[in-house]
Amino acid sequence: MSSSYEQSPCSLAGALARLHVQAVQARLAPHKATAAEFPVLQCLWQRDGQTQSELCRSLSVEQPTLANTLNRMVRDNLVRKTKDTNDRRQVIIKLTRRGRELENVLSGSVDEVLAAAEQGLSAEEVRTYLELTRRMMDNLRQDLDQTPVVLDESLALAEEAEPTSTPPRPEEDAAEEEVLVLGDEYEVEA
Repeated sequence: MSSSYEQSPCSLAGALARLHVQAVQARLAPHKATAAEFPVLQCLWQRDGQTQSELCRSLSVEQPTLANTLNRMVRDNLVRKTKDTNDRRQVIIKLTRRGRELENVLSGSVDEVLAAAEQGLSAEEVRTYLELTRRMMDNLRQDLDQTPVVLDESLALAEEAEPTSTPPRPEEDAAEEEVLVLGDEYEVEA
């Protein structure tokens, strides 16, 4: 077990994920698509005509995040939003012609990034990495379900108490104090 956070498996996985997104972004940019849009496109290539709620569940993203991404995708002519004919409250997300036509190009670009990342690794090393990463993810999911252990109660933040009003000071103490600096000494005058 590593004691350095920067060298921990989870920290390195985060760094790998950021590099992966940067590499995917660089490959998709010439096609006017982004790394954030690619998973949405993948879902729609598998099953076109999904609601925003369905896409949120499939992608495990929050509704506001997906809403922003979808608005950019509409602007960039990758998807269109249409009212559900059975339920006018629902909006259906459908691929545009351009969105459908980009499937092979964008998927190929992402495959190139994965091939670059796995260069020099055997199939067995990739399988081992995937297995270990999934196990660590499962461990962290289980850990999130546990109550945190506080190792030093004195360092834990207490819940803030309700603010209390300070009682007024007696008249003789109410005079403002003035602090005079005299060299290295401090003197308080009342």
